[in-house]
Amino acid sequence: MVKIFFDARRPELVFALAAILKKIGNEINVIIPATPRTLLEEEKINKIASTLPVSVWDTDNNISVADGEPEYFYLLGLGPDNDTEAGYIHSFLELHGPETEMWVDDHHNWPPELLLCAGANSVAVKIHPVSCLDQLKKMGYEIPLGWQTATWDFRLASRNQQAEFSFGRRYYLALVAGTIISSNIDYEQYYYGGDYLGVFWAILKELQTGTADPQLDAWRDLAVLMAEETEKAKQLVSPDLEFFQEAKAAGRPIGFLKIPDSTVVDVQAILDYGVKKYPWLCVIIHTMGGHDYLEIASSYLDIRQFLEYYDHTDITQEDLFRLMNAEVLRKKVN
Repeated sequence: MVKIFFDARRPELVFALAAILKKIGNEINVIIPATPRTLLEEEKINKIASTLPVSVWDTDNNISVADGEPEYFYLLGLGPDNDTEAGYIHSFLELHGPETEMWVDDHHNWPPELLLCAGANSVAVKIHPVSCLDQLKKMGYEIPLGWQTATWDFRLASRNQQAEFSFGRRYYLALVAGTIISSNIDYEQYYYGGDYLGVFWAILKELQTGTADPQLDAWRDLAVLMAEETEKAKQLVSPDLEFFQEAKAAGRPIGFLKIPDSTVVDVQAILDYGVKKYPWLCVIIHTMGGHDYLEIASSYLDIRQFLEYYDHTDITQEDLFRLMNAEVLRKKVN
């Protein structure tokens, strides 16, 4: 079995993954989203892997590895952004060097001692200054027309820079929609599952098989709708909730918005907008799948206590709002 670990926070890697799969063929493989840290968290990796398809052709079956079957690792786009991550990678190399057949990356922060560790454990790390896909092409992988420019456009767009998208705009917009849905539920861990990875796998399968998936058209259209609805929702953030009137009268207005269906808006974008307009506190309650979620942001307050109250006590929303109002009034600013 080939296990391919990749950094799912980087959607442009879908093209590099497709190139690898085209070369290794339809053998038993599993593609696992990871970070340098989770490479060492075997329990978490196994939990993630147990929900993933065995191959891009078979999206219904989960992993089933026979006892004693050899495993080989490919790693893609997983490099260190800091000393801590370099330490995680160092430990992984020492533990799994013999099983690691390929490590392709485009990070610029590989310290010399980490590369020496890789070499000492028989791992040849291939680093390209532009992209993992460019490195694969250099290694002889077949790269279809348009994939390299699409990789670069994905990276530009993810940094809010202008991208031409002569190829791949549909994929990018579909991933935007999947990202928003998943991050509305779990902003910190969206790339480990949910709609984001569902879209990612659909793109990977389409690139691999050449068969268009109409669901990706639906995701693309949803992304366009989300952009429109998010802009409308931003204008509805208001300081007029009855529980926040004392703070408003004191010149410290608290922005509030209740979203009955957050499947068509970008909650984080609304929260970012709201806290700029209401820096003392912005509060959003949104509903998805019948469950209410609380999102708050502040430029002045430690918001963790509010989240802890909401998540771990039986406090009502009304009492929580009163607590927020009192905390905004109480806080002293130098």
